[in-house]
Amino acid sequence: MEELFKNSVIKGLVYSAFDKFGPQPIYAFPEEISDEESQLMRQKDIIKFTRQDYTRISIKSLSMIIGDRDFKDFKEDLLNLPYYGILPYPDFNLTSLTFYHFIKTNFSEKLIISAFSILVEENQRSFLYNNLVKLKPLITGFFYKFDKEIENGYKERSKIEPLFHEFLLKLIEIEKKPFAPITSKRKMKILFAGLDDSGKTSFLLNIDKIHPGKQIELVKSAVIESFSDFFTTSKNKEKIIKFVEEQLESASPKTKKIAKDFLNRFTEK
Repeated sequence: MEELFKNSVIKGLVYSAFDKFGPQPIYAFPEEISDEESQLMRQKDIIKFTRQDYTRISIKSLSMIIGDRDFKDFKEDLLNLPYYGILPYPDFNLTSLTFYHFIKTNFSEKLIISAFSILVEENQRSFLYNNLVKLKPLITGFFYKFDKEIENGYKERSKIEPLFHEFLLKLIEIEKKPFAPITSKRKMKILFAGLDDSGKTSFLLNIDKIHPGKQIELVKSAVIESFSDFFTTSKNKEKIIKFVEEQLESASPKTKKIAKDFLNRFTEK
């Protein structure tokens, strides 16, 4: 698999799940390296990951869906479709398409929440946006098989690697085929739809941290529009209102107008 990653925009696959110690990278490819090797690789602009790197990715990806909610709050979500999010990892110059779903196993009485991240080069993130329609069924099909493999416990890496190898080959097939580019507006919609109906508030309220950049003030207009989609059913109305009120002082005229319209719509005059 090492050679496949080397010649692809896809730089890693990380399957993370909660255990008694918190978020953990259960399976991660390519194989982790030492801190010393990592420093040498980065000097050569080669992307490799240490155990700590994979753990950081696991913590961030799972914290996005948990947000500020308790596990009991997920009961209403269990019958919904799986969740997807596109998350930036600026420290690694990577972006991920992350798939969230619950696992029912024979070794845990509770459902286990998991996150599966496809990591691509940040400057090649259009691969995720442009191929999302193809990637979703590929991912769900993979986990239909994978979940059965681990229902009695996590297997050794060597026994599970063939499944990930086959999956990576299919990703590369998609990478090699031409695609019809989508508009920047569509990209914003995908990004700020965030995690579908789960963890949206936490994700969007922390947009300054997870999406730093020159256009952050304009990006916040998309955040406010996303809040409009679920504000009436949100349990975090006060936090959302506070965030929107702060955007009345935004440097972006568009964001200021959208914030004003939002407040006129959802708050008492």
